[in-house]
Amino acid sequence: MKTSIIVPVYNSEKYIAECFYSILNQTEKNIEAIFVDDGSIDSSVEIVQKLIEENSNKTNIDFKIIRHEKNLNVSAARNAGIKSSSGDYIMFVDSDDIIMPDAVEIMLGKAREYPTAEIILGGHISVGEDLWSKLFLPNMPKQIWDLVYKNLFSSCAYKQKQGDLEVLSNKKNEIFRFFLTQQFYKDFFSLFGVWATLYKTDFIRKNNIWFSEDLNQSEDVYFRYLCFKHAAQAVIEYSPVYIYRTRGDSISHSGGEQYKRKLCTVLCLEKIFGDLVKKDEKSRLIAGWCFNWIKLWVGELKTEKEKTLIPRFSKVFEKIKPFL
Repeated sequence: MKTSIIVPVYNSEKYIAECFYSILNQTEKNIEAIFVDDGSIDSSVEIVQKLIEENSNKTNIDFKIIRHEKNLNVSAARNAGIKSSSGDYIMFVDSDDIIMPDAVEIMLGKAREYPTAEIILGGHISVGEDLWSKLFLPNMPKQIWDLVYKNLFSSCAYKQKQGDLEVLSNKKNEIFRFFLTQQFYKDFFSLFGVWATLYKTDFIRKNNIWFSEDLNQSEDVYFRYLCFKHAAQAVIEYSPVYIYRTRGDSISHSGGEQYKRKLCTVLCLEKIFGDLVKKDEKSRLIAGWCFNWIKLWVGELKTEKEKTLIPRFSKVFEKIKPFL
C-alpha cells in the first residue's frame, strides 16, 4: 500500500529540513511526499529542492513539489496535495512538525489489520519550541529514536489507553461520540489537528471531502468533522506517531490573528449546524459540541471588533438549542 504525505509549506525555512528528514527516514518506503509551497517568500522551497537533490539516490521515496504563485491559504495547499496524491492513504504533516521514524509503518500495519476502516487515528506528543532543540537533532539517527524516544513516547501512550477501545463504528455513533465529546485522551488524540491520522484516499474522494478554502483557521476542525460524519469505521492506534511543535508565533497562537481565528470558528459552526435536521443522538452530539464551542469562544471575545461576532454566535445558539 502506498501512502501520500502532504506537507503545506509557507515561510517555514527554520523548520522544513527537520520535517523533510523525518519523512526521508521513514522505515516504510512506499511513500510519496508532496510539499505544497503556498507562495512562500523565504527560502523554504529552495531548501526542500536542495534536500531532494541531495538525497535522490539514497531513497525510494517519491518527493514532489507543487508551487502556488501567491499565498492562498493552508486549506488550498492541502487540497492541491489531495488532488495530486496517488497513494491508497493520505497523511498530513505540518512543515514545522516531525513524525516518528516508523510512523507510516505503524499506521499501515493497523490499516492492513482493519482494511475497511476509513480513518486510522494515531497519537501525538506536543513539545514546546524552547524544549525542542534540546530533545531533537536536525537529522536524528533511527538508533537514537529506538533507544530513547520510542520507549519514552510509548510509555505516554500506555498511560492514555483506557480499556480495550480500538474499533469505532458510526452505526452506533461511536465515532461521533469519541471525537465530539472528547471524553478520553484529550492530550493524545486530536480533534482539531488533521495530522497523526491516515485517511483512506478513496473514502475522501468518494465523499467529496475537501478543506473549506474560506477557512484559513479552524479548517482542520471542519475537515475532521466531515470525515467523522461520513466514516463507517475508524480505528485507534495507541502509538505516538507524530511530534507536534507548539510555537508562540504560529498563526493559531499569535495575538494579531485572534479575530480571524474567532471569525473562522463561528463560520465553521455555521457550516456544521446545517446538518441538524432531525432530533436524534447524532444531532444531539453535534449540538452539544457546538454549544461547548460557543461557551468557550464567547467568553474570549475581548476587543470591540471581536464583540461584533456575538450576534453570529447567538444565531448559531438559537439554531442548535432545539437539539440540545
